[in-house]
Amino acid sequence: MSGTAKTLTLPNNLRNEITNGNVVLLFGAGASLTAHKSKTKWMPSTRKLTELIADRFLDEDARKLSLDLCAEYAIAETDLVTVQNFIAEQMSGFPPTEAHLAIPKLFWKGLATTNYDCLIEDAYLAVANKAKQKVTPSHKNGQPIARAHLDAVPLLKLHGCITRADDAEIPFILTPDQYVNHLSNRQNLFRRLMDWGAESTIVFVGHSGNDPNIRAILEQLCGELKSRKKFYLIKPNPKSYEKVSWLKKNVEILDATFDDFANEALRLAGPFQGLGQNVATESFSQIPSDEFSRFAAGTKVFLEHDADYVNYMKTPTKIAPKSFFKGAGDRWQGTFFDYDARRNLQKTLLREEVLERIEDDGTFLNLV
Repeated sequence: MSGTAKTLTLPNNLRNEITNGNVVLLFGAGASLTAHKSKTKWMPSTRKLTELIADRFLDEDARKLSLDLCAEYAIAETDLVTVQNFIAEQMSGFPPTEAHLAIPKLFWKGLATTNYDCLIEDAYLAVANKAKQKVTPSHKNGQPIARAHLDAVPLLKLHGCITRADDAEIPFILTPDQYVNHLSNRQNLFRRLMDWGAESTIVFVGHSGNDPNIRAILEQLCGELKSRKKFYLIKPNPKSYEKVSWLKKNVEILDATFDDFANEALRLAGPFQGLGQNVATESFSQIPSDEFSRFAAGTKVFLEHDADYVNYMKTPTKIAPKSFFKGAGDRWQGTFFDYDARRNLQKTLLREEVLERIEDDGTFLNLV
């Protein structure tokens, strides 16, 4: 990892969530800015991308515009796909940073990004032999979203992807109109993010805190979930008033860079990271082969993807029900002490076997 990264002490709650594999990472533009092909070729910032679009499609005066307005005028001068392919060209070919390469070496509940680039996907490919999970990107409605489990982690491409620059049904979220209509053809992605936020810790990486979609998600979470877990925003050199403002939304700002966070998260990783400290699990394929082979194909898929084969379980520390229902402890304590809590499998079955099939027909329901 970069030698400039500083030592970061994470809050105990976040340390436990990382250890238990119950963290969702939500990446913003700042997480990609240190990617570079050479000393002079860096991933374009929002300002740089605006200038490139203005030079290619408009004029020098347009360089001073905001990115959303510049993109809107450029699309009006040409067409959506032409502008998106130009943006894709500017963001292609950048290798993942050291911080990105640390992400696959840990278990995550889920990944999401508002970036168009493929640095996360490329990081998982670059360290495939060391990756804890296989990353599965999702781009739009009708495309199955992978179930988060020990072998795979879903990646929600919330604002579009350079690999889909020719798909006008899921445009890059660039123009004012697109920001207003950002849910179009992406309802399932944002709904999954909301589900994660209801039961897991979200860490915002590379966000300034000004992204209107992120603020809208937070407002919805705060409105619907009175006792959700604390979220965290990784941001170097935050102002004191920023900390106060975000803490009122139950979001703690950590004075750190993406590198700092990745360094510390990787340091915390142990042999059972993602499983809880009191439990050791194995693949169901470790069941004696003569027994496992008797299961039907569908049963094998269910056992491998949606269940954990508990090899042994130590008696966990007793936790008060009130604390457990506020999000304390790890995911096995509720099972061990038989607390009455909704199981992830129940939500998965309702979502994937009922809601998503109904939504494919144009009808939308919500879990309550």
